[in-house]
Amino acid sequence: IDPVSATQRRTPAVDEALRLFVDDLGEQALILLDAEGRVTDWNAGAARLEGRAAEEVLGLPFSSLLPHEEAEAAARDLE
Repeated sequence: IDPVSATQRRTPAVDEALRLFVDDLGEQALILLDAEGRVTDWNAGAARLEGRAAEEVLGLPFSSLLPHEEAEAAARDLE
């Protein structure tokens, strides 16, 4: 399955089911990315672990959340 096509076909019901799953993970951090490496979902566990609310990180490139050396490596992996 092409992940971009699958994302584009998601319905509101699927989005809500995904949101409930992500929020129900409790202490576990879950961060979802789109095909370009941008943060699309950030649950409460991720917020506790990283100290940043979802509103601060949604839409950002995941590499921008990493230390400089790790960000460079992640950017290379996405190329």
